[in-house]
Amino acid sequence: MTSGQHWSEIRRHGSPRRALTAVVLIMVSGCAPFQKTWGPRFGEHRLAPAHEHAPPVEHGTGLSDSYASRLNRTPPPIVPNGIPTPEPLSPPGSGFVPIATPVPAPSPPELEDHLTDRSDPPIDPKGVEPHSTLVSRPPEDEVSEPPDDLDAIDRVMDLGIARLTSIQNYRVTLDRQERVRDSLQPAEQVVLNVRTEPFAVRLEWPDGPNRGREVLYSETECNGMMHIKLGKTLIPVPPMQLEPSSPLALSNSRHPITEAGLLHILTQTKEQVDRVRSGDPSLGNFTLEGPHVPDDFEVTCLEVLRRTPEGEFWRLVVDQASSLPLLLEATAPDGQLLERYHFQDIQTDLEELAASDAFDPAVRFGRPIALPIDRLATGQPE
Repeated sequence: MTSGQHWSEIRRHGSPRRALTAVVLIMVSGCAPFQKTWGPRFGEHRLAPAHEHAPPVEHGTGLSDSYASRLNRTPPPIVPNGIPTPEPLSPPGSGFVPIATPVPAPSPPELEDHLTDRSDPPIDPKGVEPHSTLVSRPPEDEVSEPPDDLDAIDRVMDLGIARLTSIQNYRVTLDRQERVRDSLQPAEQVVLNVRTEPFAVRLEWPDGPNRGREVLYSETECNGMMHIKLGKTLIPVPPMQLEPSSPLALSNSRHPITEAGLLHILTQTKEQVDRVRSGDPSLGNFTLEGPHVPDDFEVTCLEVLRRTPEGEFWRLVVDQASSLPLLLEATAPDGQLLERYHFQDIQTDLEELAASDAFDPAVRFGRPIALPIDRLATGQPE
C-alpha cells in the first residue's frame, strides 16, 4: 500500500477519531510499506535502540541531567512549550563505556597467590633502627617469660645432686674459716674425704698447727660417734669420741661433721628454695647470676645469692660444667665473715676410699677406741 493509499483510507473513514483509529490499526498490523516511510517522516534518530537514549530532564525544572553527564551525553535543549527536541546522539568519546557492555570487576587473586612462599629481601642490620618494626618479633601471646630464678636454682641443685650420687666417693681440698661464738677462727686447709653410700667422712690436716690431726665419722663403722685422733703433742693423747652435736665438738666449728661434704650444701639449698617458693619469708630472697667467670676462679660459674631478712648475705658459687660447689660464703649484716668454704681439686671414685677400712677408726688409728670424753666427764658407762 502506498502513502497515497494510506491517506485515501484515512479520508474514507471520515471523522478524525476514525482516522486515528485507522492509523493505529495500520501500525499494529505491521504494514511493511508504512514502516518503510516511518524513518523519513519522523527522523532516523527515532529508530535508535531504547537504551541509547538519555532520559530527559524533568520538564520545567531547568536542572541538568546528571545521568546523561555520566554517560558523556549532552541533554536535549528545553523549548518554551516544555517539549524537548530530540537531537542525534553524538558518537562515544574518549573513555565512553556503553551501558550494554558493562566492564567486569577485577577478579580477586587466586588463593595460591597468597599461599606462595615469598622470601623477604635481606635486611642490612646496619640500617635497622634499634626499635625498627623490621626486626622479627614473636607475637605477644608467644613471648615466653624469663625463667624464674627459683626454678633455675632448683635445676642446678638437681644436676649437682645427681652427679654426687652417681659416684662412690671423692676427695677435695678444703680451705675454710669460720666465726664461732663471735670469734673468727684462723683459716686452715683440710683434706675432705667422703664416701657417698653409706655416708662417711674423714678429715685430715696435712699442715699447720694441727698437722697429723684426723677426724672420722661413719654411719656404719663409728656407732654414731665422731672419732678424733689428735696430732703430735708433747704428751701422747689416745683417740677420743665425741657426740657430733656436743658443745665440745662444736667448740671450733659452726656445723657438726654430719653436715660435711658437698651433697649437704646442695640438698640444703634446694630445701631452702622450696620453702621460699611455698611462701616462707624467714629465708629471704634468692637470685641467680651468671654464667660468668668470677674473680679468683678460672672456670665458668653460676652464683646462687641469698639475702636474709636479718641482712645476712649468702653466696654459693657452682661450677657450671659439673654443678658442684666451689665456694660457700656467708657474711653478717655488718659485713663480717661468718663462714667460708672453698673447695678445690676434687677427685672422684678413688680406690683408697673404696677400701673397707678407709673409714674404720679401729683400723685407721691402730688402737682401741677410748670412752667418749663427754661421757667420761659425767661418769656414764660406755
